[in-house]
Amino acid sequence: MLKPVEWRLVGVSTTTTIGLVAIIGAACGLRATGVAGSRHGLLARYYSNPEWTGAPVVEGRDQRITTDALDKRVMAIPGAADGGFSARWQGFLRVDQPAPYRFMVVTGNVAWLYLDGRLRVNNGAYGPSRQTATVPLEAGLHAIELAFVSHGGDYNLDLLWPPGPGPVEPITTD
Repeated sequence: MLKPVEWRLVGVSTTTTIGLVAIIGAACGLRATGVAGSRHGLLARYYSNPEWTGAPVVEGRDQRITTDALDKRVMAIPGAADGGFSARWQGFLRVDQPAPYRFMVVTGNVAWLYLDGRLRVNNGAYGPSRQTATVPLEAGLHAIELAFVSHGGDYNLDLLWPPGPGPVEPITTD
């Protein structure tokens, strides 16, 4: 199902609607959601520099964190591809089934994944990386935060998990 996601350039009065395909991982008991009572997705803030300084230039809710989705946002940030940018996603994972969950961050840039306030993936160096963390989660809401930095040039980022015995895929929202 195609779901619209609203994006607002800070300081601009118009809103852009972007359609994203959302694959629901509900059968496996793990979903990403924003702050309780808000729309689904992780709250995303994009900055026009690699230090998360100043006001974000793009804000919205991301239903998945993939390089393809990131490309759509970066196009709205002047000079980001050459001069660098940073982004931060925050929200909650709703776990229906208590179990150990494996999270994977794939990037050639710098990224940190926090679950319940604890650093779980620390990719603080540039270069191709595929880092995983297996975290036992009880049923309920769990805070998630992903921070990302690109100093310009090529970038990639995928937040993945295996929703069962199959291959890893992006964490998605409904």
